[in-house]
Amino acid sequence: MLIVLFVISFAVNVIVILILFQTVCFGVKKYIAERIKRDFELLDKLEKIEKDMDNKIDGLKIMIYDRYLDRCRASLKKKREMDKEVRQTARKIKDKISKK
Repeated sequence: MLIVLFVISFAVNVIVILILFQTVCFGVKKYIAERIKRDFELLDKLEKIEKDMDNKIDGLKIMIYDRYLDRCRASLKKKREMDKEVRQTARKIKDKISKK
């Protein structure tokens, strides 16, 4: 009789342990699923932030390049004016030389 009670109590303990194990596994699976979902949401937010930053950086690059081009245009304009003055001065000198 004592052996039967021992076997029955052992079986009940094993069943209780299995139920607890399944409950813990279910809770862990649920927690992991929530964490994965939250991590994907954070990843999406980070990707949006990255896209916004890329757009802003591209806008800044365009603005810097436009300013660079403006400076190049101004420099070329000054150079053309100087070349024009040099040509006019050279013409005047040639005219003076050819008149003599």
